[in-house]
Amino acid sequence: MTVTFWGTRGSGAAAGRDYVEFGGDTSCVSVEWGSQLAVFDAGTGIGRLGEALAGRGFSGELHLFLSHFHLDHICGLPLSGLVFCPGARLHIYGMGADPGAVQSCISQVLSPPYWPVGPDGYKANVIWHDLKPDETGKPLLVRLENKVPGSFPDLGWQVQALGGNHPDGGLIYRLEAAGRSVVYGLDCELPEDFWPVYEDFAKSADLLIFDAAYTQEEYPSVKGFGHATWQQGVRMAESTGAARTVLIHHRWERTDGELEALDRTVRSRSSKVCFGRDGMKILL
Repeated sequence: MTVTFWGTRGSGAAAGRDYVEFGGDTSCVSVEWGSQLAVFDAGTGIGRLGEALAGRGFSGELHLFLSHFHLDHICGLPLSGLVFCPGARLHIYGMGADPGAVQSCISQVLSPPYWPVGPDGYKANVIWHDLKPDETGKPLLVRLENKVPGSFPDLGWQVQALGGNHPDGGLIYRLEAAGRSVVYGLDCELPEDFWPVYEDFAKSADLLIFDAAYTQEEYPSVKGFGHATWQQGVRMAESTGAARTVLIHHRWERTDGELEALDRTVRSRSSKVCFGRDGMKILL
């Protein structure tokens, strides 16, 4: 299983010589094994993913799981190129209480006059999936569908979604496949009463992808913004027993020098935790 980080910034993309080593694209992570491909979020980084897939003639199904609909997590969708490939099969999952909610949310932002071509103009076969978090707070088992003619009806993997703690709502995901588990937990604030819920959801993950937008020192001034700290990431890695934890969703203005310093500090505390970079690959 190969996990690739195509975008690790949060809130906005960053450009310039101070943002080269860690990269400037916003949230997008792909997980690939065999012929299966799952992608988490469609920030600007998904454009690079689309180029890579086109370059190798990818013709399978892509399952895209959106954590929420804030701009930095969806603005790369029409840049991926996948949506304009005739015959491509793209499943898009997101939080929606009613049928059609996910497509409606995307259309409101990525359609004229804010974007020249909306979802109605996509040439790919897009299948929209509305996920409604369990009202009891328990994880929701996502119903995956395979639309490839003549393929196996059972994908052999599963994804669970858990309602997160973020303004306007959000989801964190757990992928179980090929004997491995990946938890994608961005844009989720962690007050003490939500800590055990997150901890149980991420227990014993092979890879935990954690929101580390802020430092503990910065947190008091941004409390309620819906993000966590790298110190919480280290603590969560330890309490869940995650085999490896990667901290992403870097503040858009945080420079390479600042991230390098934070990365050194994190690595000195735990050999299993690091800050992620655009282009990083992890083999599970």
